[in-house]
Amino acid sequence: GGSLRTKIDLQTDQPELSVLVTAVNHLLARAGSVADRARPTGAPVSALGDRVHEAVLVHGSAIRYANPQFANLLGRRVDEVVGRRLQDLVPTEYAELVADNIRRRLAGEPIAERYEVDLVAPGGLTSRLELASWPLEFDSEHALLIIGVEVLPTQTVQALQGVGGRSLARRAL
Repeated sequence: GGSLRTKIDLQTDQPELSVLVTAVNHLLARAGSVADRARPTGAPVSALGDRVHEAVLVHGSAIRYANPQFANLLGRRVDEVVGRRLQDLVPTEYAELVADNIRRRLAGEPIAERYEVDLVAPGGLTSRLELASWPLEFDSEHALLIIGVEVLPTQTVQALQGVGGRSLARRAL
């Protein structure tokens, strides 16, 4: 009735019984390590992804997980994003870049670990993201953990010079 991690702790002077206990403990240890490897990894990723500010998704053959921040950048609900491919959610000029990057990263080929793409929400609002990806196993599938950080447009020092020389805004920049 114990868990697979239970070890039989039996001291005996009977050699046959000692050999049997050793064999059973060995089998229990192997069964426990197999169970650990088979445990789905989706739960910890989603638990973390749902709590961070960055856009997070897991992409295998399609998007397996997306956090609310990623879905919001697309103006969609999470359930509308999961099951789709990332290359189908970017403008056509980025689709080939995204598809090639995902394919090559999944295959372990050298490719840029970071790149920028635009995401367009249904209302036409555009968000630029810098994406970074890392391989992982997600629910027994080879996939990529993709983190997106929104790239915000910034003002340059030249634009602030018109505001007034050594202004507070310029010093802050």
